[in-house]
Amino acid sequence: VAPKADTEKHLANIWEKVLDKEQIGIKDNYFSLGGDSIKAIQIAAKLKDAGYDIDITKIFQRPTIEEMAGYIESCKRDTVDENYQGYVPLTPGQNDLIQRNRNWQKQFQSRTIHLKEPAGSADIEAILNFIYKTREGLRVIYRDDQLFITKYAAKNFVISEDSVDATAEEHVKAVMDSIPINEGPLLKAVLINKDDNACVVFILHEMLADNWSWKILLEDFNILLHQHKHKVPFKLTPNTGSIKEYAALAEKYFNSPEFETDREYWKNNNFSNMAIFNREKISNSNPATTRIVFDKTFSGQFLSKANEAFQTSSFELFLSAIVLACSKIEVQDQYSFEISNENRESVFENASYRRTIARFKTHYPVTMPNICDDLSRQIRKNKEVIRGINKNGISYIMSQTNTLYNQLSIGVSYIELPYYNFDDYLFTVDNFFKSEVTQQIQIICYANPDQLELVITYPEEAYDGGLIEVLKDSLRKGMEDIMECCLSRDFVIET
Repeated sequence: VAPKADTEKHLANIWEKVLDKEQIGIKDNYFSLGGDSIKAIQIAAKLKDAGYDIDITKIFQRPTIEEMAGYIESCKRDTVDENYQGYVPLTPGQNDLIQRNRNWQKQFQSRTIHLKEPAGSADIEAILNFIYKTREGLRVIYRDDQLFITKYAAKNFVISEDSVDATAEEHVKAVMDSIPINEGPLLKAVLINKDDNACVVFILHEMLADNWSWKILLEDFNILLHQHKHKVPFKLTPNTGSIKEYAALAEKYFNSPEFETDREYWKNNNFSNMAIFNREKISNSNPATTRIVFDKTFSGQFLSKANEAFQTSSFELFLSAIVLACSKIEVQDQYSFEISNENRESVFENASYRRTIARFKTHYPVTMPNICDDLSRQIRKNKEVIRGINKNGISYIMSQTNTLYNQLSIGVSYIELPYYNFDDYLFTVDNFFKSEVTQQIQIICYANPDQLELVITYPEEAYDGGLIEVLKDSLRKGMEDIMECCLSRDFVIET
């Protein structure tokens, strides 16, 4: 069936270019046409250029043009009113922040960018005001135990420090301490000029900050820097869903029988730690970090080929590797982890928040059985467990069973990096992704098709370094064994 609607024709044109096929019909299956994860990333990038910012998993879930067309229409909308002012409930991720941190009102994150070309304070101010006007989430403050969205009005974001006597860290800390969360804005920028080098330190309150929000903010900043350089009018990718819309959908869910069913799921599950990872003592220091970096060949195969054998996501394979690694260190019947999830697309049907700045990050525990003597069964079971958790686990945050924070020894995060082309950036970034300080061992997968990287962070005072090295070696071997298990299949196992 040939495409007829404009959206169908636009999708068909993109698919034909990426898949190198002609006359693709609206009922043709993406995978039957030779599609995989890498090609899905390319399709998502082309859709993004056209204003449709979608998660690549949506391509897998809707593998025909007919199914995809209706979904992407819901993604290309700008529901943000710069003149809107009013209260909205906290997102589950923001509730999670408040529950986890007694001192949450003073919790800020920062990123330091080093400009490749000079930019004055007034230029940066103009860019940040345009982002502030466009991205509703930046106009949020905290008032009367709720979010309050303020009307757009130009702000002074940039604090210039032309002569730096104290350290940059001291200046940034002083700025953080000076930001009132009930007045805002919760975004600031410290411009530091020293020795003919200019850098800008962005400061963002954790009410707004997860890794995806940083991605939006720094992408926007780069786009506007390019537009300023070429003297063209400012323009950004349209917003997706508004915070107000998300709050309404969340409130409807939390008052539904579906939520009550999801709460029962957490009450009926048992979660336990590995004895070997019981903390020796509480640490208040910044976490130590060690990395596992895989080459381009391994990265590409893991993200685009390995998942085909069991029709899994790469995240589910990553979890299987962690279970396998743990089984080599300490044999148990099951292993529990705390999952940190930043996927904004799997919460509410036909609602996209990929260009919405706010804290959507969720945490929830999972327990995986140890059946590593049969990796095929292990992978299928892990997939079953993860897909049995509804709406990214936001019911766990909002239920009274949310009591396990920092008690599970291992935290797990999976962050897709499909759209980064740092060569195109007019700046470099320090701490582009930054882990929150916890008492856990954090295993974070940065899923870039060119370089798959696993980062292990841990409180150095609480864990023996030799044990962490054993975990690192076991995790590398686990990834390799999972890959071998998947690629050795010459047929798809339905799960």
